[in-house]
Amino acid sequence: MSAVDSRRATAAIVVALAALAAVTLAALGPALPDEVEYSWPPDPPPISSPTRTWLSPLLLARHEADTIRAHVPCQATRVLRDAGSSILLFGTARAPTSWNGLAVTRPRVGGATVVAVGRDELVSIPAPRPGASCALEITVEGRNWKIEPTGRPARSGTLESRPTVTGLFTELDLRSNPGLDVTVRPIAQDTRPSDRQTLLRLVAALLLAAAVVITVWPDLRHRRWGGVRRNRQSFAAQARALVRREEHDG
Repeated sequence: MSAVDSRRATAAIVVALAALAAVTLAALGPALPDEVEYSWPPDPPPISSPTRTWLSPLLLARHEADTIRAHVPCQATRVLRDAGSSILLFGTARAPTSWNGLAVTRPRVGGATVVAVGRDELVSIPAPRPGASCALEITVEGRNWKIEPTGRPARSGTLESRPTVTGLFTELDLRSNPGLDVTVRPIAQDTRPSDRQTLLRLVAALLLAAAVVITVWPDLRHRRWGGVRRNRQSFAAQARALVRREEHDG
């Protein structure tokens, strides 16, 4: 092997090793969780006309959410015609008590607004004065919860387990725009490449292509120019033969 060939082989190996290093770093990550969020209720509200409960089913892995955020009105608000005596302002299961769901309820006439998960009551907020506004900002992240009532100190704590989420439910009349606003983020089940991983994979592909070019380019150039020279020689031989033939005929 000549010195030029040796240097070319060494350069190809170095570039290929750099490509391998880039691929390895890309594989180590870290990848980003593929996160989505569900917002409810939709705007405008659905065209259906339920008489007891508005609901939106959610198919979550293990029926658990990573984060639940809800803005729930607790003042007197228009409810559906067949709502029960204990109005479900917001819930994450059709039967929250039985299924360990998050539920915000208040009596149809007066009384306190209660936030509970399953059978465990988290807070009880007295009914506001007539005409006064009242809302709860509820955040559940994993097993940690925080509730911020209007004009009252925030309360927080830790649950024994995440609330069950089979859907989003309310007996409020969403057509009257009661101010209910819910966001649910499921537990991430998949990942997507980060910008760093994408860049490293692109660099690895370019380096690998460069290693291939370094390896085969001299041979391709030799074949290309060798073919050109052969074509020129063949053309010259044909021209000489034609000239001799004309001289012989003459």
